[in-house]
Amino acid sequence: GATAPEWGTISSDYVKIANGILSNQGDLILNNFDFTTYKHFKVYLNGVNTNNNSNYLACRFQYDNSGSPATDTGNEYTYFLKGRHVYGSSSDTGENSGTSLQDRIRCNWQVTQTSNGGSWKQDFQFELSNWNNTNSSKMLFIRMGGVYDNGTEYHYYLDGGAVSRNDSRAYNGLRFFLNNSNNFNIDNYYIYGIKG
Repeated sequence: GATAPEWGTISSDYVKIANGILSNQGDLILNNFDFTTYKHFKVYLNGVNTNNNSNYLACRFQYDNSGSPATDTGNEYTYFLKGRHVYGSSSDTGENSGTSLQDRIRCNWQVTQTSNGGSWKQDFQFELSNWNNTNSSKMLFIRMGGVYDNGTEYHYYLDGGAVSRNDSRAYNGLRFFLNNSNNFNIDNYYIYGIKG
């Protein structure tokens, strides 16, 4: 007769490290990315919006400062984002730090204010690798898509990346915040570690 299949122990190289929500808070700090166990990390922010107006989502890199988490606020960041918006109008769109060094990374065009459309939200994906080295710059890949409404509804996406030119500092996390320190919301965020 037939016998049930038997399975050995399955080891996943793609592991969910953490998840949560953010409700009307000033920042989201994700620390202690373990680069000895995982070579790559992916971070997902789903359903981002704000109760305020004229905000974009920004981030800075986190590092271990003698056992305490700290945010790198130096002027070594550069970033580039390119994409397209449609519906309210249709055109290419993008953001970048130009040739000057910056103190933050811009992650999108604008975040929708809840009073302009409570269901208009944005999703973000971030990918990073090898941030624990102290001999090269650190790269962050960025992808986002969603809706911005300031009285006119725009659907848009952006794709790009960012760099910290501080090649002597090891990083282990991300801090997300709005450009003018207002509070924001995230329906769900996820961190995944990839071993291979």
